[in-house]
Amino acid sequence: FQAYYLCKLQEMTAGSGDKVKSRPSSRPTSGFRSRPMSAHAGWHGLHSPKSRPMSPARLKKTSTRLMDSGLELQPLDVPEAKQDDSLNLQEDHEDDHQDLSPRTHQRALDLMRKATFFHDKRDELIEELAHWSKFATEPEGTVLFRQGDPPGNLYLPVSGDVGIFVGGDKSSPRKPVTKGCERLKVPQAAWDLESRVCTVEGFSTWCNASKFGRRVAKAPRGQIFGEKGLEDGDAIRHASARCMAESELLVLHFDHLAKAQDRIKRKRNFKFEFLRRHVPGMREEPLPDWDTASGQSHFINCFQRETTFSDHTFLRQGTVEPQRIVYVLLSGTVQITRKKSEKSEVCDELYRGAVFGSLPHVDVPEPFTAMAVTACEFFQLELNKEMQEAMPEAILDAISRHISAKTSQVLKKSCVDRHFGWDAQRRHCAKLRPASANPAKNPKLSPWILY
Repeated sequence: FQAYYLCKLQEMTAGSGDKVKSRPSSRPTSGFRSRPMSAHAGWHGLHSPKSRPMSPARLKKTSTRLMDSGLELQPLDVPEAKQDDSLNLQEDHEDDHQDLSPRTHQRALDLMRKATFFHDKRDELIEELAHWSKFATEPEGTVLFRQGDPPGNLYLPVSGDVGIFVGGDKSSPRKPVTKGCERLKVPQAAWDLESRVCTVEGFSTWCNASKFGRRVAKAPRGQIFGEKGLEDGDAIRHASARCMAESELLVLHFDHLAKAQDRIKRKRNFKFEFLRRHVPGMREEPLPDWDTASGQSHFINCFQRETTFSDHTFLRQGTVEPQRIVYVLLSGTVQITRKKSEKSEVCDELYRGAVFGSLPHVDVPEPFTAMAVTACEFFQLELNKEMQEAMPEAILDAISRHISAKTSQVLKKSCVDRHFGWDAQRRHCAKLRPASANPAKNPKLSPWILY
């Protein structure tokens, strides 16, 4: 009762903003007076295909009593069903991503986060680049690239030994590959000085007689090398790289950096459009320019995308959340349940686009338990002090009003309508009664019309 009172109080005292559309109540109140046409259609079984039609005898008897009461029966103007355009909002997916398992992707992500080259890069970009990367194990003697080649890949040594060479013979790298050696990474025999094979990047060839110059360094494990091509697109390799032992490398192509940045922009546009459609108070927000400083610091970044499995508990009945959290469901199903006398009843089910979360009132226990019944993907907003300062106050107020209104509706449905059996009495629904079916104002009406 405390939760219902506070939620209803906030809903009634709130100013203009996004309001929750209430469902027609099944309680026999005077609220049906504002919907005479829908009520009249329900009596004749025309309003909804779920309405059970009356028998011909009862329909004739009911129509006679309505005519005698002086009611004006007018044709019903049924509005066309409005299509939910949120179903058309689909996230863009790339088909040329590397098909990495979650374990392999996490391994690549951990290695890239430790590399010095990525320390000044945003975590969002690093996570996206990890999808494009791949692990490659190269045999001893493999030449990754030669001095004078155009830049192709970034390399991060995981194990083995990769030598960096400067100087050597620069006149032979453009000779064609030997027929029959197109798929080889090293010549088949050490004594074969004529057979030429391609480098890993494929811009030049080499053979056992090739001279790579003086070894000047060893590529350090866990650190990126070959990154100079990112600074200047027209640059060339100033050294050669060769595996001196069997080596495992994390490889990332230069083109994937631009693709990752473009994909990040599309994902941000999808995230913004989805939240603008479903989060209260965001309808009028303009699409930011992500390349500017204001776009980088936009409040939309406060919403973090998360994934969870079934049976995950978002809210637990009877507990007071130490920190407010707001969820916007992207996919999956969440059940709202309430425990009564050691039994739990399902009060509501939430689907794509639903906004729910902890109550906006201090020290008020949660009246429901929200649990995922399927694997769910959602946007999460943790309202700590930092996030509250970043979020616009009008949007926070609209979210609080929305959660309060929805909570009061479900509480009323669970603790009042179901408790007294009003939801089971379909004849008492507001859709099924005409506007003037009130015995106090229409003495000719018999009480049986209401009951």
